[in-house]
Formats: sequence, structure tokens, C-alpha cells
Amino acid sequence: MLKITRYLLILVISSLLLSACSFTQKKPATVTDLRNQLAEKKGYHVVQRGETLYFIAWRFGKDFRELAAVNKLQAPYNLKEGQKIYLHGKTIYYNHQPRSTMPTAKEQSAAKIIYQTSNVTVVKTWLMPAKGQIIQAYSSSNKGINIAGTPGEPIRATAAGEVVYAGAGLRAYGNLLIIKHNDIYLSAYAHNQRLLVKEGQTVKAGQEIATMGSSGTNRIMLHFELRKRGKPVNPLKYIH
Repeated sequence: MLKITRYLLILVISSLLLSACSFTQKKPATVTDLRNQLAEKKGYHVVQRGETLYFIAWRFGKDFRELAAVNKLQAPYNLKEGQKIYLHGKTIYYNHQPRSTMPTAKEQSAAKIIYQTSNVTVVKTWLMPAKGQIIQAYSSSNKGINIAGTPGEPIRATAAGEVVYAGAGLRAYGNLLIIKHNDIYLSAYAHNQRLLVKEGQTVKAGQEIATMGSSGTNRIMLHFELRKRGKPVNPLKYIH
């Protein structure tokens, strides 16, 4: 009887361990960084080595032009390690229209003005960056889509643009690439095995920019995001 009881106990414990392992493997890696919350509370972010204004804007869900205006930065937005980038401040988008539409003197004194131009390169076609199955859809908690694949599989640029960040500044995202397509849209590619392009490099639509991996997560996949004026949008509404 004692032997049977021990045997049953071993079976129960083994079953629980297997269930726990299975849950760990399927659970998506968290993309929350407590440092973001602290920076938001303080109202500024301290620039770390290798960070760009585009990366900081993407990290905090801001329009890079908004951060540039608030911090009085001019293109190409060169940053120094240890520099404070303030995250909050009222901004006005002014679209170079007749003078009657210009912000009033009171508005101008109370806000940083972001001057927009009409010379925005239009993206006519957005490409799927990888061929695998979508294993997690866009949601309020997952700001992009997760695509399964195999190690070393090609990751391709969803559209033409300039690489504005290439690094591993956020552990939960692993090796990360951010591409600026125009003043409105940025795309991001996370968990890469290898990055094949560098900051400042111009890429074509469909060009191989990285290889699929599991950096910053617990399975082989690509986490792909598309941001419009700093805010996440569902990539599948753009890709056809």
C-alpha cells in the first residue's frame, strides 16, 4: 500500500512539473519594463549608450518630433549618454497653411510647435516581414504581432526606409531594429538572432535586415510593430 501511495505521489508531482514547463514555454515574454514607469513618473529619461531619439520615442510611445520639440532638438537629433530627455510637454502640430491658421501668441508661448511638411514619402505597400504563422495577434497588451519561424530565417523590411535604431537596449525585446519610413510611420522588429543592417543605413522594401531568433524571449519568433505618430497600430490593417 505504501509503495502504491508513493508511486501515485510521484505521478502527481511529475504531471505538475510537466504542466508548469509547458506553460512557461507557451507564455509570451513580457515587454513591460519597470524603468519606463519610473521615467514616466519622473518626467524624463536619461539617455543610455547607443540610444537614439527614435528609440526613446518608440520606447515611450511618443512621436519623435514631439520629443524633439519639447527638448529643443534639431535633426539629426544627436544625443549624449547621460542627457535628460523630457517626456512630457504640450505640443501643437502646425501644417504650413495660411497665416490665419497659425497658433496664437498665447498658444505658442504655452507649447512647443511641431512644424509638419507635406513632403511625406507615401508607403503604397506594406509587406509581411516574415513567412511564419501568426501566434499572437495585435492587442492592447501586445502592441504588434508575433510570427513563429525557424532560427536564422530571413526577416525583411516591411517598406523602404532608414534604420534609426539597431541594438539591444530593452532586454524584453532582444536584438531590436527600428526603421523610419517617413515622418509618420516607424516599424520595429524584435527578438532577432542577428542584425544585418546598421543605424543610418537606407533599406529597400523586402530587403533582408535580420535573421529570426529568440533573443529576449523564450521561443523562436519575430515580434513586429508598426507605429503611427508614435502610437501602435495593428500591422495587419496595413499589410495586404
